[in-house]
Amino acid sequence: MKTRKVKPKWLILGIAVELLFAIVMGYTGGALGIGAWYPPVLTFLARPFVCPNGEMTYTQHQSQIGSETYTTVSFFCADEQTGETITLDPDKVALIATPFFSVLVFATFLAITYGYWYSGVGPAKNEGLYLW
Repeated sequence: MKTRKVKPKWLILGIAVELLFAIVMGYTGGALGIGAWYPPVLTFLARPFVCPNGEMTYTQHQSQIGSETYTTVSFFCADEQTGETITLDPDKVALIATPFFSVLVFATFLAITYGYWYSGVGPAKNEGLYLW
């Protein structure tokens, strides 16, 4: 039986797909999902960027439609100098927090890839490529 080797272009393509999927999951699962479920995470991550001179707060709203419960969050920035409260766009807050969640998801994917690659059935142990 002939041993097949993994070509470097397929490895690079696989990691690029992991990166794209991590960005999508960082936004939908991380910033939107976790951000609606536990808003203090978004407040902590986004405050230096969207509310640098004030205190960022939030209110969490839950709606019951039929048997489903929907959760939304409104973010506010209270400027300490003027005392003015500004309503922040939740999408902007989520987009600013997305890179943090995407990096976590991508690091998890890389760890899984590395674990498989060097496992007993992975390419590195079967005359294939080495990752690094």
